[in-house]
Amino acid sequence: MKKVCFIILIVLLISNMGYSYAFALKKYSQPKSEVKNTISISYTSNISDGAVDITVNTPVKIVFDEDINDTTITTDTFFLSNSSGVKIPGRIVTEGRMIILFPQRRLKPAATYKVTLDAIYTNEGNPIDKISITFTNKDLDFGLYWFGYNGLHEKYFPEYDNAYYKPEKATLVFAHGWQANFVNQTDEYGNPTFNYETFLWKEDNFGGASKHNGFFEYINHPWLDKGYNTGIVYWTQFADEPTFLNEGVIGVSEAEAKIWSFDGPQGSRYRLPGDNQYKVWDKKFIFDGIEVDVESATEAMGIYLVHALKANTSGNIRFGGHSLGNQVICNLAKMCYENGIVLKRIALLDPSYTIVDSLVDDIFKKYKGDFYSYMPDDEYGTTPAERCRKILFNLMNKWTYINDFVVEAYHTTGLNLSIPVMDSNSSLMKEICNVNLAPWYYSANQIPQKHLAAKNNYFLSMGFDSPIECEINWLNQRIKTGNIGPSATTPNSRIKEMMGGKYDWTQVEGRYTPTPVDDWFERKKSPQGEFDFDNCGLKGDINDDGIIGLEEAINALQAISSRNY
Repeated sequence: MKKVCFIILIVLLISNMGYSYAFALKKYSQPKSEVKNTISISYTSNISDGAVDITVNTPVKIVFDEDINDTTITTDTFFLSNSSGVKIPGRIVTEGRMIILFPQRRLKPAATYKVTLDAIYTNEGNPIDKISITFTNKDLDFGLYWFGYNGLHEKYFPEYDNAYYKPEKATLVFAHGWQANFVNQTDEYGNPTFNYETFLWKEDNFGGASKHNGFFEYINHPWLDKGYNTGIVYWTQFADEPTFLNEGVIGVSEAEAKIWSFDGPQGSRYRLPGDNQYKVWDKKFIFDGIEVDVESATEAMGIYLVHALKANTSGNIRFGGHSLGNQVICNLAKMCYENGIVLKRIALLDPSYTIVDSLVDDIFKKYKGDFYSYMPDDEYGTTPAERCRKILFNLMNKWTYINDFVVEAYHTTGLNLSIPVMDSNSSLMKEICNVNLAPWYYSANQIPQKHLAAKNNYFLSMGFDSPIECEINWLNQRIKTGNIGPSATTPNSRIKEMMGGKYDWTQVEGRYTPTPVDDWFERKKSPQGEFDFDNCGLKGDINDDGIIGLEEAINALQAISSRNY
């Protein structure tokens, strides 16, 4: 009897377990019923729909009242587009309830853009209604942009981390020069009426070596490969003064004045994209939540730059300025010094400085009296060349022997020497490392391209070994000295040895190849920092007395201002 009861009990237990298991399995396999969301997810944005006068390239920040499922946020569900519907490259950052979109291409001033957000869910599974925010930029842009690979770049804002700037890294900062008729050209991405310089060297017309046509190099890539931040300070719209103004005045001096002061001939005016109109700036903008007043284009850019570099711990900050941009760099270096920022190296790339004297009264007849009266009243002098010279001499005295600070100049056109409207600044050139490049891969009349070759060659040279230094013996043979020549990759210790005016360096090999792979430089006794006319792009335009004539000078300046790339 006991056995029968025990067996019955076992059967009942097994039956109940099976039932429970079957029930549980049935319950688990039930399809999840769809619950229609009736919750409205609210949000706030730093840019409202229909907003105007937005600072160019401001990141778009949206904050929701629920945490966002970041797996649903992609460049297809959250993006920026222009008025034609073309998407702008961007970087997305998500953090809890907040998402931020950083434009990674310079946006056009006064243009309208749209932010679109669609098919995004919260972590609770609630869908977010489609969001569209349309806004219009301010009509003026300036400041600091950091560049990554393949031309992508982000504007520096103090309240945001920048994808292409890390304060622990060595840093290169570049300043462009005069931008006559530049704003209304098409940029390298095919967008009309707002052009700006980048780190792309693209060339389909090497007049002196056509076999290299189709050249395409991002000249900041070698620097990125070596761990550098690479940035550009922009003053494009201020720098866009036409070649000739009323009464024959050359626009380069009008742009140059804004580097030092907004009290110059054209004040603080800037060119508007899309037409030939100019507008006077009130010299005020909001930076880090505070309204600031500035007295020059350099100061406006410098506020961005100083803020970024004050946190830099690399001990290796380098500046490079092309054409008038060398003056920008000198003025920025002064601002850095005044703010306790120490630089390592400055490169002057085909530098130019105007001079107004009795030789050019006919050109500058619009101005009576002292043309440079707009200059700041301080100890640095009253002409552009003098100010740059005194600033750099001061920095060399302060930094060269404690930080191996060096200054180098690379000339490609001779436009800064013996031209009536230009100052050679020979007193500066004989104290620094002075180099004459020979970009013969361009033809003699490709002056604008040769002018830009100083920038392109120097930055690209960071990806190559230092060039060979040589001398010419009594048999007119090139003999290696055993030293290396000048380039971006040449160590500061060697550039320091090359300063002081005893020698200049002239390129004698590699003149028909745009890359520096085969460059040789001849060491020559320095002729007081003068340019080597045998290798300059204006060799055929020199008068019998060895001086470039006024007409030739103006033609050369006009050629430079007419570049359309």
